[in-house]
Amino acid sequence: MEEQKNLERLTAQQKSTEWEIDDLSAKIKETEKKIVRRENIQFEELSSLQQETDDLKKRRSGFEDKSLELMDQLEI
Repeated sequence: MEEQKNLERLTAQQKSTEWEIDDLSAKIKETEKKIVRRENIQFEELSSLQQETDDLKKRRSGFEDKSLELMDQLEI
């Protein structure tokens, strides 16, 4: 019984983590599009968009690490 609850909790965490990764990936794609589309972009705005993209990628990386840990736990 306890093992089943733990499995359900880990599965729910895994799904939530995957949704976060997908959401962050979409945000990264959107900020990168903004950078590419802007021909006369101001340096400050470009710098801000690049920083936002870098921050999103770091967050996504953290969720990817968490996802891998959860997958390992689910395999045990």
